[in-house]
Amino acid sequence: MPIIIPGKTVAQNTVSLFIDESICHEDSGIIHATFAFPTDAVPMIEESLSEYLVREGLQTDEYKGSKINSVNKDAYRKFIFAIIEVAHKCATLTPLRPMLTIEGKNCHFSNEAVNTAFRSIMSIPNMSWSEHERSLIRAFCQQIWWIFRFITKTCERPITNSFDLVFDEKHNFEEMIDENKLVLLPFGVHLHERTRGKCLVSFANSIIGKYSEILPRPDTWIPRISLFTYRNSASSRILQGCDLFSHIYFNAIKHAKGDRSERVVIKNNLFNNFFGTPISDDLLSSFEVAQRTPTQKELRCTNLDLTEVARIGEFKLLDD
Repeated sequence: MPIIIPGKTVAQNTVSLFIDESICHEDSGIIHATFAFPTDAVPMIEESLSEYLVREGLQTDEYKGSKINSVNKDAYRKFIFAIIEVAHKCATLTPLRPMLTIEGKNCHFSNEAVNTAFRSIMSIPNMSWSEHERSLIRAFCQQIWWIFRFITKTCERPITNSFDLVFDEKHNFEEMIDENKLVLLPFGVHLHERTRGKCLVSFANSIIGKYSEILPRPDTWIPRISLFTYRNSASSRILQGCDLFSHIYFNAIKHAKGDRSERVVIKNNLFNNFFGTPISDDLLSSFEVAQRTPTQKELRCTNLDLTEVARIGEFKLLDD
């Protein structure tokens, strides 16, 4: 069904899914955080978040998890609650929900479905790939594998709307891949009349089709991608929220596993402020903290087959 907003059916509207991640030591695991909003509401949400920061006299430069410290922790707390409040409001009007996913290496980086799709692309006739291009294509296959498995979990019920996937510009595969090769990427189909962006969308939907053959899901709806958008995270409060969600959850796990460094403690306190449910012992058993330097510890995922999802029902509003 299309997304319904009171007084308006957004049947033709796309859903903007904002995505960012935190990666465990040596790619042993990955935590993704997402926010999903009707695309036509995104400019208003971005503007309202920025206006709130100005009105409250909070910092107006980029909010990043790596910048959290004892001086700015209260400003970060207010910003986190502001974006959670927006997400709660959206949840009362649409089936869209923010989400965290936690995966081990075998589920994301080394999955056989990813390997199969990657080999299919590498076998396109008369194509040669540099090592850099091969790594880009594999990373893109990993990205689409995550989308194939988890994008439907951002919605409480099936929807017919297509998705605009919004990533930090560091993931801009559209610009990284040679244009002459990009038009050949959708498994050998020539698309010279298409723009680079449309080629990437076609490529992604082709990979999703490939994954559907590898892992049939007859009882689950399959999303359709309509656009890839790459933004400088400094220009998007929503992307900054994704970064904070994944980063704080990541550090809450580190804290639970024994890291008591000052910044980890601060981030764990933020986690306790806004996340309503503690991290389960079962999930924590999939991680360990290792000493990297005398002053720094690394988080490693020891359960390489780990797959977990956290949903909006576990997030708290400021007044809770």
